[in-house]
Amino acid sequence: GVAVLIEARHECMTTRGVHKPDVDMITSRMTGAFRTDPRLEERFLKMLRKG
Repeated sequence: GVAVLIEARHECMTTRGVHKPDVDMITSRMTGAFRTDPRLEERFLKMLRKG
């Protein structure tokens, strides 16, 4: 399986319409074992928190 987590600053939120500074967007996708095994998903997320 594959686990992906992307955190990025969305410039549209700061320059158009909403005008909220420092808005971070998070997108994630889990496939295979990361999607079907909650323990594996939690292990992946724990590793991200540790840096």
